[in-house]
Amino acid sequence: MQPKYIKDNYRLEGLLDYTIHKKSETSELPLLFLFPIADSSNTIEYNLRDSLKIDLPNIEQGYWKKSSYDSINIMYFKSKPSHVDYSFIVLLDKKRNIRGYYDGRYAMEIKRMLSEYQHLRLKEEKNIMIKQNEIKDSKPK
Repeated sequence: MQPKYIKDNYRLEGLLDYTIHKKSETSELPLLFLFPIADSSNTIEYNLRDSLKIDLPNIEQGYWKKSSYDSINIMYFKSKPSHVDYSFIVLLDKKRNIRGYYDGRYAMEIKRMLSEYQHLRLKEEKNIMIKQNEIKDSKPK
């Protein structure tokens, strides 16, 4: 998140709509927002939960030094679609593979992200069930 997006509600209007009107759908989705901080300061300049009045326990904030923020953004997100600008939401699986990029300004993007997140959760639950119900051969060879 860029500090210049503060005046635009951090460009998260779609996510804000979901947290207000469809809170149950977003309450299980773990969210981490990253902000740059000044290299010389360890003070936290932004508090997203307080400034946007989001009442969800699943939102965390992270901070990167401003000098490395742009390079990390370029290095890790160089394959993001060109229509997604500097403020975007990334969906990761348990192995930390990028599963998708979403624009937080649009409710349809949040809806798409939530459906893909649910798909990932179902897939993980299926794999856990298969492992738990695996029939082992008890006959000695």
